Amino acid sequence: MTPRAATLALWLLLLAAAPLPYWAVEAGRQPVSHLAVFAGLTSAAVVAEPSTIAAIIAGLFVSQAALYAGLLYVLARALVKRLATPRARLLAVLAGVALVVAAAALPIYVTPFSTSGLRGNLFSL
Repeated sequence: MTPRAATLALWLLLLAAAPLPYWAVEAGRQPVSHLAVFAGLTSAAVVAEPSTIAAIIAGLFVSQAALYAGLLYVLARALVKRLATPRARLLAVLAGVALVVAAAALPIYVTPFSTSGLRGNLFSL
């Protein structure tokens, strides 16, 4: 696997499943992809009905999602640089896929904005 493909694959896996802490009205621990959905929804609400509070909440979601996306890319790139062979990079990506499958089944996310409860797995977000 090429370094570029491995970096992209690991980054996308991290974006989709890494439980990261955030704060916007309530504190929680969710993947960046979910924060990006909240960022888009609150930004659309601000455009439709401008208000200061909604703009602050949208800004919190957007800034945290962007910050985490950048940091996870740097992390994925640093990991791939440490893996010298294509086989090692492939094994790292496969290990990432296995971790995402495990994350999908375990209640490792704290989701205060979910209707299914405070704790949940990847499918209950």
